[in-house]
Amino acid sequence: YIFKDNATKAYASEWLAAMDELELDFQALVNHKQVYHMYVEDWDNTRLIGGSEPATTITDSKATDKSMHYNMIVPNPQALINVLKATPKFNYTGGKNGIAEEKGTFQYANFTIGEMQTLIQKIKDEGGFWVHVHPKQYMKSDDPLDYWFADYTGLEVFYVDPDMDDSKENYKLWTDLLALGKRVWATAGYDQHNLPTGKTINVIYSEKKDAATYVSHLAEGDFVCGNVGIRMAIGDATMGGHTDFAGKR
Repeated sequence: YIFKDNATKAYASEWLAAMDELELDFQALVNHKQVYHMYVEDWDNTRLIGGSEPATTITDSKATDKSMHYNMIVPNPQALINVLKATPKFNYTGGKNGIAEEKGTFQYANFTIGEMQTLIQKIKDEGGFWVHVHPKQYMKSDDPLDYWFADYTGLEVFYVDPDMDDSKENYKLWTDLLALGKRVWATAGYDQHNLPTGKTINVIYSEKKDAATYVSHLAEGDFVCGNVGIRMAIGDATMGGHTDFAGKR
């Protein structure tokens, strides 16, 4: 969590200091059931990406365990607020009954498959990125399609540590979905409710240092994930080099 309780005291600086030690350029922080972590006074928009990680049950899923977690990663705080307000099941409290928008909270909501697909589209319409996180660790099904809701979304493959059995299980799910013709992007996340570890990372080449630009690349699948020694390039310039970014991927 970005701070240790619901008080206004900010702890973003602790995360930034830990990121410096790991030489991490940016990090997504997705707290549960609220938006106020993105409004703390020492939030650094050049290094921190906001969003939320709700839990849900997919009521009409064929899975034997229909529960799941998902990330809503957004370019700015207002984008998340817009999604929450546009989805009545969240019962978002901000902006009414004297509660400021940035102090708003929301409830976890159960969805049908169709309702989740509608939510995903709302997130995309706000320029955000939706990820089914630690999929095999919650939902239980032998059918890969039970884990898929829409193309051009993320699936958390590398979970906590690339060498964990959980990551290997998620990796097989991802390749199974690709084999079925689905277009989902493999992502990495560590899901630890403390300071970062740097064991599972996503790599983005960004032309600007700000959250909205980072998220725009995530939303297009313009990234790779995992500490697996990939040597990336833009044009003829390999990782660590210099190049004019314009018009290149």
